[in-house]
Amino acid sequence: LTEKLDFKKLLWIGRLDEQKNIKLAFELAIAKPDIEIHIFGSKLIDNTEFGVIPQNIIFKGLTFDIPKTILSDNYSAFILTSKYEGLPNILIECGYLGIPIIAPNVGGVSDLINSNTGYLLSEKPKVEEYINIIQNIQSEPELRIKKSNELIKWIEERHTLDCLINDIKNLDYLSFENINSKKLVSIIIPCYNQYEFFFFFFELYYASYFFLFVIFVFAYFLLDMNIIKYQ
Repeated sequence: LTEKLDFKKLLWIGRLDEQKNIKLAFELAIAKPDIEIHIFGSKLIDNTEFGVIPQNIIFKGLTFDIPKTILSDNYSAFILTSKYEGLPNILIECGYLGIPIIAPNVGGVSDLINSNTGYLLSEKPKVEEYINIIQNIQSEPELRIKKSNELIKWIEERHTLDCLINDIKNLDYLSFENINSKKLVSIIIPCYNQYEFFFFFFELYYASYFFLFVIFVFAYFLLDMNIIKYQ
């Protein structure tokens, strides 16, 4: 765990689209001009206009090496501002590296972040909620470290490759049919931001060779929305 956190720097990683609600990060930057919010990502789905960008919002561009990005500075926290989510992979990646997480209670976020593992906000948090937590992270280092340790422990228990393999082994099936009396597992990967997991799933396939895997890759970058099928 990083104990020498830079309390003047926050980390934000994601698509610069409406769903991710980056404007809330702008509001936070305006309300706390003494901090910097480092933004990694780019627009993908829509063309949201940002308007006036606060001077303490620092755009860092795209990143394809999330761990290196997370550890590139002593960020005091990762902030999620999304309007809706599933369970963002970035929370697992940041959490496992000991970065405190501040996130709204949307989608599956609370499966990972709760009062024991991080800083869970309301479903539609105001800037004041973020500010209160940022101050709490700085003023209560022992609690911050305890939460980070609990999150690492939770990730190791629930979100590792071995956990996934064991969960799959316990499935009767994950489809409407069995092929050649083997279990069928279908994995759907939205290529625009999950392509890095493609080869991970092939590794999983070999690790669980007794399953028949059918991997569907939704290629969002194709105009005709083609589906590439690997079997």
